[in-house]
Amino acid sequence: MTNGVSEFQTAANQSGTSVYASLQIVIPVYNDWESVSLLLPLVDGQFRGIGVQADVLLVDDGSTLAGPRSWNLPLTSIHTIRILRLKRNVGHQRAICIGLCFLADACDCERVMVMDGDGEDAPADIPRLLKELQDNDPVRVVFAERLKRSEGWVFSFFYALYRLAHWVLVGHRVRVGNYSVMNRECLESLCVSPEMWNHYAAAVYATRQPKAFVPTRRVQRLAGMSSMNFSALVTHGLSALSVFSDRISTRLLIVSLVAGLMTAAVMLVMVLLRLTTGYTVSGWAATISGTVLLFLVQIITLVFTFCFLVLITRGQHAFIPAREYGIFVRSCTEVWHVSAADRDAITG
Repeated sequence: MTNGVSEFQTAANQSGTSVYASLQIVIPVYNDWESVSLLLPLVDGQFRGIGVQADVLLVDDGSTLAGPRSWNLPLTSIHTIRILRLKRNVGHQRAICIGLCFLADACDCERVMVMDGDGEDAPADIPRLLKELQDNDPVRVVFAERLKRSEGWVFSFFYALYRLAHWVLVGHRVRVGNYSVMNRECLESLCVSPEMWNHYAAAVYATRQPKAFVPTRRVQRLAGMSSMNFSALVTHGLSALSVFSDRISTRLLIVSLVAGLMTAAVMLVMVLLRLTTGYTVSGWAATISGTVLLFLVQIITLVFTFCFLVLITRGQHAFIPAREYGIFVRSCTEVWHVSAADRDAITG
């Protein structure tokens, strides 16, 4: 474990700050400090209405812009704000993974919430997420199910194509993003799951965590422009699919074998017709069938190779997030803390 993590644990034990609140919030941030500073008071207002106390962990994913110099925010239910600074930019999903592993080590929290810092995950849905996790005992994680997005038609079109491809290749539809809340048992399970290093939500599915869904609607960003471009979105989608590489390879193998057998059966029927009835099959039909069969043989060979690569990879040393996340952590700094006197002054 790096100095940044161990130093925070020592300071936490020696201080009177609420670093062991029952609810911790992980928010990955890359240069989006303005949105975060607008988001936190909205989140605090939701907690105040339901009597929940929380701490916030901002995972600084190698930002090139400095955060606010002052964090004087009118917060009462959020007790502390900490910034977990990473040594380099690792991407949105891996920043979430590192933040979750850090909390599993540093805080004995009962629940952890994951949300984006741009404000598109509506804070108004927080009470419903927490209530669903509290009321549904077998459930370990509750996701905000996206009923409608706020992006334009171009993004929506390509996102629909991705959802279709995901359903065909994996077997279930994309329903969720990062916005969720989980209990301690789910957190500990995910932190030893190699899948979470590539994609948080996909890892929840891959590890078969008992889950529930709360219908939500994504809203507009609070400030600024998204740093995600089309290339980054494609990479994000492929990262989710990579978690299910074994399932995808099996489906592709079955489909290619079935298609190959069907084509071979058609060619066999044409040969039998020629030998037994003297019926002459059109030359173009035989040519097309032969070409398709040859193409399918090549596809089957490639799929077999892909399957063996997946099996070989499963036998190799896996990246376990809980064991190796610390090498990416530079430091953890508490940038804001509210005392009891401050809370009384704010609430009047």
